[in-house]
Formats: sequence, C-alpha cells, structure tokens
Amino acid sequence: MRVVVTGATGNVGTSVLRALGQDPTVREVVGLARRVPALALPKTSWVQADVVRSDLGPIFEGADAVIHLAWLIQPSRDEATTHATNVEGSSRVFHAVGSAGVGTLVYASSVGAYSPGPKDHRVDESWPTGGIETSYYSRHKAEVERRLNRFELQHPDRRVVRLRPGLIFKGDAASEIRRLFAGPFLPNRLIRPALIPLLPVTERLVFQAVHSHDVGEAYRLAAINDGARGAFNIAAEPVLDPARLGRLLGARPVRVPRAALRRAAEVSWQLRLQPTHPSWLDLGLDTPLMDTTRARDELGWRARRSSEEALAELIEGIRQGADFDTPPLAREAGGPLRVREIATGLGARIGLHLSVHETLEGLISNVVALEIGEISSVLIAPIRIDVDRAVRGKNHGVEALRREIEADHCGAVINSLANVGFDLRKFRGQLRLHDGRCLDMESRSGAIRQGDFKDRRITHRDAELGRRSV
Repeated sequence: MRVVVTGATGNVGTSVLRALGQDPTVREVVGLARRVPALALPKTSWVQADVVRSDLGPIFEGADAVIHLAWLIQPSRDEATTHATNVEGSSRVFHAVGSAGVGTLVYASSVGAYSPGPKDHRVDESWPTGGIETSYYSRHKAEVERRLNRFELQHPDRRVVRLRPGLIFKGDAASEIRRLFAGPFLPNRLIRPALIPLLPVTERLVFQAVHSHDVGEAYRLAAINDGARGAFNIAAEPVLDPARLGRLLGARPVRVPRAALRRAAEVSWQLRLQPTHPSWLDLGLDTPLMDTTRARDELGWRARRSSEEALAELIEGIRQGADFDTPPLAREAGGPLRVREIATGLGARIGLHLSVHETLEGLISNVVALEIGEISSVLIAPIRIDVDRAVRGKNHGVEALRREIEADHCGAVINSLANVGFDLRKFRGQLRLHDGRCLDMESRSGAIRQGDFKDRRITHRDAELGRRSV
C-alpha cells in the first residue's frame, strides 16, 4: 500500500508517519511538506510541496490513500493566508485526489468543526458541523467539511473518511505548540506546578484531549480499513475539567467570568503579547463533548494514553523545550532568542519571512537551475534574510521571484530582492556551483565579490544593477 500524507512534518503528521511505518501492509509512505526535513523515517520519502501552489496530481498518482493534514493555525491576524491554505488548499487536495484516481481520502477534521453543543453529555458524529462563528479555525474546518461533502457526491466510488479529534498533545510537539499558542514571551522554566498557584477557570471549561501517537494510530486504521467510511470522533479519557486541570497543574481553580477571561485574551492579543486569537477561548467553551463509540466499534481504535498523560507530557515538554527534528517542530524554528517569532508580529504573518525564505531555500535549492554565463545547475545554499520591509505592502511577491528564477535570470533575482524591499546589505548566502566554485553575496556591501567562471566575471556594478557582464 502506498500512502501520501500532506502536512507530514507537524504534530500529527510525524505521528501518522510513525504509525504507517510500523504497519506491514504499508510498503511506501510519501511525506509532503513545504520545508523538507533531513529526518529519515521507515518507509518514508519526502517531497517538497505546498498545497496552495504545487501541482499535486503527479505526486498523488499511484497512491492507494491520501491523508490530508496540512493546515495553518497561524497567522491569526491574517485570515486571507490561513484561508488560502486551510480551505482552498484542501479543495486543491480533494481535486487532485479525484483527478489522480486515488481510492481513499482521509481528512483531518476536528472537534472544532462542530456547532455549539453540550458539556454535560456527549454527542455522536451526527451533530451539526456549522462551526463556532467567532473562530476562524472553526469556520475553516466547517467549510472544508462542506466541500468534502461535495467531493463525496461527485466521487461516490471513493472511500472518504474524516477524523474529528479533540486537542492533540505530545512532548515532541511542545516547542511548536508553545510557539503557536503562547508565543515568545513565555519562559519555559515557568511551566511547572510549583509556580502556578492559581488556575483561572470559567463555566463550560470542559474539553477532551488525546495523545498525538494515538491520533496517528487512528489515521493508520482509517487508511488501511476498507470498511471505514464517514466521520469518527477521536478523544481519550477522561474529560478534562477544572478539578482535573487543577490537580494536574498543582493549582487551585479560581472562578472567573467568561467575559473577563475573553477580554484578557483579547487585550493580550491586541497588544501582541501572545499570538492566540481570543476566539480560541470560544472554541474551547462552546464545542460539545464527543462520543467516541463509533471509532472503538468500527475502527477498532483505543487510546493507549489518557488525556491527563497527554497533557502532562506536553507541559513537561514545554518546560524542557522538547522538540523533534522537523522544521515546524524544531526548537530552533523560533530563531535565536525567539527573534524569528517576534518578527512574525505574533500572529501577523508566517509571513513573507517564511514564504520568501522557502522560495529561496526550497524552490531554488530543490533543483531550480540558474545560468551564470555558461554555468548551469546552480544550487543556492540556505539563506537568511531580513524581510521585515518586504512584508509591508510590497506587491512584487513570491510568484514573480519564482518566474524569474525559473527563467534563469540570476541578475533579475538580485534585482527582485531589492524591488520587494530587501536590504541586500543585511543578508549572507552563497550560490554554490557543482564544480565547487561559488559566488558569494557579501553581507557588508550586499555586492557579489567573486565571479570568475569560465572567463566570465560578474562585477560589483553588475550585481547592483541586476545585470550580467560578458
């Protein structure tokens, strides 16, 4: 069995790859990611792809199943960006699955897709999926469920499964979860029970959680079980309420009005003290408790770890700065002293800071060839650039860079960097040639210093003008 997994390098994706790698019926796993890791996993090969831009059809060709996990939680201040990946990107995945003739599609939905519901009893998978209106995350999950309904109607011969898990935790994802939800100003050392005497709680603060490895197992079962169709709720026991949270954290629960909690979340978000939109509180308080009977009876799924164990592992992981060797999970993703997190504006963008970086480091270094004189097959080594000016209203954009790169205009690329607002004096990188020679971009002057390739020389003036001399 050949399985393709989108969003394969994140919290859930790495757990799905782990589960698939242990399954004897799975012969090959293809992990899709915008930033491909160096990590080697059993049966897994990596493909650099973006669900928003890449041609997914050829990647899905020959797959028996596609597990679609790719999703953006941040930037919380830029819904156009999150919608492009979450909703439009999902539609592109569904379309490519249909076009490539893939027999099974497994989609990562969420408890967040559900309409407001009860906290005093559990609902099954028939509960409405209208989402929580104030939450962009929930609206996106609900919209993708509707689009998946249309896909099922158009492709009745395909097996479609959607999993709706509760909150998903594991220690290896601690650095990413801290980065996405708490932001750069939370010292890891403060996350310990002895330093949390009081726990603010409010009515309906009752939710379900599950360990990421158990969720990975649920996706494996959904992919390989030919009889599995439709929606499945996924959550571990017990339900987490204020009393259990207090015991777990060693803190005394203190009742606070919902409006006061939300206002505190809103003010801290508006002041850019943390990146979590206040609607995440609405999501936690308004979504229903889920009944997981169907997953147990029809998938044969059981959580091996309790929700308390999953949350305790996350808390300890945050305290220790635990991470995993993929770009989104790595501790270093936030940059030295978390400066890269701060540069995103705490939810303002992932931004051009990442997408241009990925264009240079991903699009170029993953096989885009440039020509300098008669020299071709140039690879660009990892480049770090200051893009703060580029993210403020410049319209040249990533696509224009891509077109110029693919057109083999090295000078135009240099010029483009200036046009989108880069200060060429502030970055260092190398164009490395296969013959071992290189063209250095001088970090102090921003000019190209060495260019003696087959009797052709690129001068400082040419570099600044974005031209090549002959």
